[in-house]
Amino acid sequence: MQCQVPGADRMTVYKLFIFNRHCSCIYYHEWNNRLSSTLSPPAAVTSSETPSNVSRLSHSNVQIASKSLSHGLDNQEEEIKSKEIEEDSKLVYGIVFSLKNIIKKLAEFHGYLALSTNVYKLHYYETPSCLRFVLLTDQSMNNLVDVLVELYNVYVEFVVKNPLEGTDPSKIQNLLFVSSIDKFIRSVPGFE
Repeated sequence: MQCQVPGADRMTVYKLFIFNRHCSCIYYHEWNNRLSSTLSPPAAVTSSETPSNVSRLSHSNVQIASKSLSHGLDNQEEEIKSKEIEEDSKLVYGIVFSLKNIIKKLAEFHGYLALSTNVYKLHYYETPSCLRFVLLTDQSMNNLVDVLVELYNVYVEFVVKNPLEGTDPSKIQNLLFVSSIDKFIRSVPGFE
């Protein structure tokens, strides 16, 4: 499953989003995130969030309190990360939706578009069933329509043909799909 991309001396893939026909992000993967984050870093734990009676606890209770505090921080970091992903996906979908509408008014839309900025390049592919693939890469990349079509083929193979996924999954959690996508993107020539 290797794809030849013409002119890809150096490729950095930042993020992949897959949106379903209901505009929901059903899959997100991040490789080399050199793009600035949309949310601020996690806030530090304040003294009000720590147990007030830690000094009166025994050694074993302190370990339990410390584990529960670190577990709380892990949950907080996961929550912040999921909010960041949700916000990023909404922003990306908004850009794609607006561009697609502008293109439809000016010319015929064929399911693929690419937008280059001074920071990244957005590659967009829409299937006839309204499944949308968005790949954010280094701005020096050429057209990646072949890569996006191959990503769709991986989706068909591991999600659509999988009876355990359902007809319209809200989130893709199929480990074979996740590992295949990662393996495929890493096999693209020049992947950094």
